[in-house]
Amino acid sequence: MKSMEQNQAKRQSIARQYNEAFTDLPVATPKVTNGLDNNYHKYVIRFEDKDTRKRVKNALNASIHYETPLSANTMYDNATMRSDACIASKTASNTVLSLPIHAWLTEDEVIYIIETIKHAI
Repeated sequence: MKSMEQNQAKRQSIARQYNEAFTDLPVATPKVTNGLDNNYHKYVIRFEDKDTRKRVKNALNASIHYETPLSANTMYDNATMRSDACIASKTASNTVLSLPIHAWLTEDEVIYIIETIKHAI
């Protein structure tokens, strides 16, 4: 448990650095409301478009969680859906990127990630 608490505190510290660094950038960052806390298992940001996300992804050599929306899963091939079904999930799958956020990131790595994103945008 001691290690878990330390690891969570480190991820929360990195998330604060990311939040502060991205304040003036055209990206949506995780929001914590109502006095709740976040363990930042993932730190997902959303870009305005797929091209910006692609530039940042390539610059960081990052992978994308959930690149394919659930509605595109083959289990839905025979489902009857409205033409506007799952628009939000399709948009999210094109514009979100999970940034590295783990307790073993060094300060230099966090700064590199932040600067890389700023430069790519």
